Amino acid sequence: MSETTDLPEGWAWTAFSEVADHRLGKMLDKRKNTGTLRPYLRNVNVRWHGFDLDDVLEMRIEDYELDKYTVRKGDLVICEGGEPGRAAIWTRDEPFAYQKALHRARPRGGIEAAYLLYMLEDAAGSGRLAEHFTGSTINHLTGRELAKVRVPLAPLAEQRRIVDALEAYLADLDAGVAALKAARRDLDRYRRSVLQAAVTGALTADWRARHPEAEDAASVLERILEERRAQWEADQLATYETKGKTPPKTWRDRYKEPAAPEADGLPDLPPRWVWASFSALFDHRLGKMLDKRKNTGTLRPYLRNVNVRWHGFDLDDVLEMRIEDDELHKYTVRKGDLVICEGGEPGRGAIWKKEEPFAYQKALHRARPYSDVDAEFVLLYLEYAASSERLRRHFTGSTISHLTGRALAEVAIPLPSPDEQAAITEAVDERLSVAEAIAAEIDCQLARAARLRRALLQRAFAGRLVPQDPADEPASVLLARLGGEVVPEAASGPE
Repeated sequence: MSETTDLPEGWAWTAFSEVADHRLGKMLDKRKNTGTLRPYLRNVNVRWHGFDLDDVLEMRIEDYELDKYTVRKGDLVICEGGEPGRAAIWTRDEPFAYQKALHRARPRGGIEAAYLLYMLEDAAGSGRLAEHFTGSTINHLTGRELAKVRVPLAPLAEQRRIVDALEAYLADLDAGVAALKAARRDLDRYRRSVLQAAVTGALTADWRARHPEAEDAASVLERILEERRAQWEADQLATYETKGKTPPKTWRDRYKEPAAPEADGLPDLPPRWVWASFSALFDHRLGKMLDKRKNTGTLRPYLRNVNVRWHGFDLDDVLEMRIEDDELHKYTVRKGDLVICEGGEPGRGAIWKKEEPFAYQKALHRARPYSDVDAEFVLLYLEYAASSERLRRHFTGSTISHLTGRALAEVAIPLPSPDEQAAITEAVDERLSVAEAIAAEIDCQLARAARLRRALLQRAFAGRLVPQDPADEPASVLLARLGGEVVPEAASGPE
C-alpha cells in the first residue's frame, strides 16, 4: 500500500514520529559503561509479537539512565538491524533495559500499540518498510528513517476494532500454524533418527545377519586406495605426455597418501565396517575462482553455494562466468558427482544427476567417488554429521564458517561394504519417502497460512477489515490534538 492509496473516510496518512515517541537504547561499551549490572534486551531477544528471554545478557547501567534505557509495559520494541522492523509489545509489569540495536516506541495520545505493531508487520510484508532501510550489505532501520515511516492512521475507536478483529482471526490461524510447525519438528526428529540408525549400522543389523558373506570393508578400502593411486599415476602420465616430457625416475614418489581420518571421539562401528577419510573415498577439488577481470573464455552457467540444497539443486537463479575449454575438466561437475558447500551452510550437499556437465565456483567442492563408494550413502552421513554438530569440528572461521579442502579431506566417513551401502540407501529412502511427502504438504500449508495472514493485514490497513463508524472521531482531529500535546520526555523522537 502506497501513500497514494485512497484511505477510508476519517483516516489519515501520518509519520511514525507523529504517533509515537521513540529512541534507541544504550550503547554497549564494557570499557565505558558504569553502574549496576542489569539484564538487557538485544535484537536476538525480539521476535514478531513476542520475546525470547532464554539468552539474556547483562550490562552496566546507572540509575539515572534507567528512564532513557528501559522499556515499560505497553512499549513497542522494534529491531534496528537483523530483520529491521521486527517488533513486539512489552507486556510485563517490570521495566527492562534495552540496547542500541533496538528502538523503544511509546505510542502517544491513546494510540493502540498493537495497531502500530500490526502496521509494521504489514509494512514489512509488503516491502514498504524496506524503502527506509540503510546499509549496502546489512540492513538497518535508523531512528531518522523510522520517524519517516508512513502510518495509515485510523480513528482511535476503529483502531481498537481492527486490533480486536485481527487478534480474533489470527488466534485460530496462529494455533493452526503452531500445530503444523510442531508436526514439522516431529518429522525432522524422525529424519534425524533414521539417519543416525543408517550411518551407525543399526538400520541394517538384520541385513548383516542375513548376509554373513558380505565383504569386509577393510578389503574394500584397500581396493579403493589401489584405484586412487592408479588414477593419480594415469593423470600424471597424461600430463607428462601433454607437455611432451619424459617422467623422471622418482615421479611415483610424489604420490600423497590420503589424509588420515580425524579419529577423536569416533564411535564404534559394526563388524566389518571401517572408518576412512573423505580424501580416501573421493577425488575432490574446489571450483573456479570468480574474477571478472582475469577470467577469460566462453560465458558458461555455473553453480554457486546458493544453488545447492540438501539432496537437490535450485537452478532458478544461475549466473555465468567465463571459462576456457581446457579448464572444463577441472571446473565442471558430471553425473554422479557429489557437490558440497564450502561456506554458507558448510557440508550441505547434493548429487548431480543431470547428463550434461555443469561448471561450478570456488565456493563449492566437487567430490567424485571412487568405485565401491556410494555417494548417496556418504551424503546421508554428511547430513547426519551436520545435524549432530559432528561436522562443525572441521569448520574454520570465527564469524563465517568454512569447510576448506584440507578440512574436508580429514572428515571421517564410516564405510560398510558396497552391498550394505546400497541396502542402507534403499532402507532410508523407503522410510523417508512418506515423511518427505508429508513435510512438503506441511510446508505448503504453512506458506498458505502466511499468505492468508498477509491478506488479513492488507485488508486491515486498507480499511476493509472492519466497518467504519461515522460517529468515530476522525484521525485528523487526533493528529491535531497530538500536535499540541506535551511530549513527556525531552529526549524523545528519532536518534
